[in-house]
Amino acid sequence: MTSQIKSSAFLLWIITLSLVLSNSTARYVRAQVEQTKPADAKEKEAAEQKELRKKQLALLNDVASGAWGLKVAENRVFIMSGAADLLWDFDEKRARGVYWDAINALNSLSVPAGVNAKKLSEDERNKVVQNYYAVYELRRKLLRQVAQKDAQLALDLMHTSRQARPQNIGSDFQFPADRDLEQEIASQLAARDPAQAFQIARQSLAKGIGFETFTVLQRLNEKDPEKASQFAGEVIAKLRTANLANDFTTSIIAILMLEASRPRDSNQQTRLSGISSGSSVSESPLNLSDEQKRALVEALTDAALTTAYNPHVISRFSSVLPEIEQFFPERRAQVAAKIAAVSRSRDSGLQNQVTPSSTAPFPPTVEEMVNADSEDSATPILRYQQAAVMAVVQGKTDWFREAMEKKPLNEKERAQVLDLLDTTELSMLEDSNTVERLQKLAPKIRRNELRAAAMGQLALKLHQNGKTEEAVSVLDEAATLIKSDLRDPIQTDAYLTLLCAYAIVDPAKAFAMAERTIDRANSQISLLTLVDKVIKTGALKKGELLLEQPQLMSLEILLFKYGKGVNALAKADFNRTRALAERFDRNELRLMAQLVVLRAMLKPETLSGSRLSLMRM
Repeated sequence: MTSQIKSSAFLLWIITLSLVLSNSTARYVRAQVEQTKPADAKEKEAAEQKELRKKQLALLNDVASGAWGLKVAENRVFIMSGAADLLWDFDEKRARGVYWDAINALNSLSVPAGVNAKKLSEDERNKVVQNYYAVYELRRKLLRQVAQKDAQLALDLMHTSRQARPQNIGSDFQFPADRDLEQEIASQLAARDPAQAFQIARQSLAKGIGFETFTVLQRLNEKDPEKASQFAGEVIAKLRTANLANDFTTSIIAILMLEASRPRDSNQQTRLSGISSGSSVSESPLNLSDEQKRALVEALTDAALTTAYNPHVISRFSSVLPEIEQFFPERRAQVAAKIAAVSRSRDSGLQNQVTPSSTAPFPPTVEEMVNADSEDSATPILRYQQAAVMAVVQGKTDWFREAMEKKPLNEKERAQVLDLLDTTELSMLEDSNTVERLQKLAPKIRRNELRAAAMGQLALKLHQNGKTEEAVSVLDEAATLIKSDLRDPIQTDAYLTLLCAYAIVDPAKAFAMAERTIDRANSQISLLTLVDKVIKTGALKKGELLLEQPQLMSLEILLFKYGKGVNALAKADFNRTRALAERFDRNELRLMAQLVVLRAMLKPETLSGSRLSLMRM
């Protein structure tokens, strides 16, 4: 296990702990309040809520200001953008200022203008490229967040933070364009203000066409079909000047526009949704005139029949053969023959690589999958893993466990298969209210950490059924199966699962666990910083832990995964919650913990429908 993975486990634990602490505080305090609520409880509660909100906003401003004390620009952007997002609904003017602070911090990360890669070594050149893409993605994320609130502010921030591209870096690197960011902002805006989105999209179109062009077109079509049709005309005019025979992006957009103009069917709806960055697709077809369709078809047929073409592009033209038949029937046979020839040439080396079996039953039974003979020595372990999933679906997990014990697998392979079986079965039971099935499953699970997770799920079901004492007993037994070693991400996941369950079943015990573990985490993180001075882990920069790392789940996913019950945070003991967040020794971790708690308290709607998720191993 690398030090980088260990550091990721720390941060995963810290973010999640903040949510758990908030959750347990809310439940603990709520229980105490319910026992002593006076007759004028509503007035008192309103006054307490007003005072609580005052404290929350004061802390939020402190977090935003505290970000300036961070050495690492990435960390400043993380904290500032998170704080500004929360401030927007309460103090928009202050939030705007914090967003400008965040973009200024980001600007300090950009590649210096005029950097000439010819004068750099290969390693230095790769670092320049990696830094460019990292800053671009950070900038893109920030601008998308702002665009949801104020598109003009997002554009202003974008124009103030243009990245200088490295010069002479080589033809292998295709750097993204600000045009794509402008069109993303326009697509975000289309639902709220189609007119402004249309103007932004038109200005961006002058700089070129990207896949976001089609996304904007779709979203405009949802809200304002007339403007969508007008924008489509301008896109078509731009496409007619492009080299559709070789340019994958423009050719695909031309094809998609024709498909979008057809009457909808379920298959087409699904395909177009996949292109539109997760947005829904209007049920109404894109309103293209016959003249516009003819112009698109003519450009595509000209591209298909040219002598200089990209075969990967031309092979995709088959989907518009109906339109070619409609507008240029005399060319259809030629285009179809060209597409067929290109496809045969491209696929000639692949046709014998797959040998389909027409006699195999579908779906096979678990017994057939386990007992199938194969001459491929690499196949059995994969086949057994597939059979493990099928065993859960077909309700034959007990038979499968016995069968695996008889197979000639080494211990590592057998463990992999059985762990997959246990994880899949546990996942299938996550939404089930059947306590008996969980009680039967838990003792059969091979791995202690996964067994503890199953017992945590069982405890929640018992608690829901009013058997709190039994639930606490199950959790106490599960706790003995896990070592609280925060250097191990698997054990950390299991520990967090139990901590979340304790927060719901026995909040006071969750508090005690959290306080002990914060102190232990402080010690271990101190050791990590010492190790990083000798062996660079990639988790620290300028002596600070990086708050966003590729190995970590996003904050949004963690909020969803571990946010059960956090919507009651307004009744929390705010001072105690703040004290727990401030228990971390390192400034960047204190700010992050405070930000996570504040987000859960000020935006409880983001946790709507969340549930305690079990670890995936």
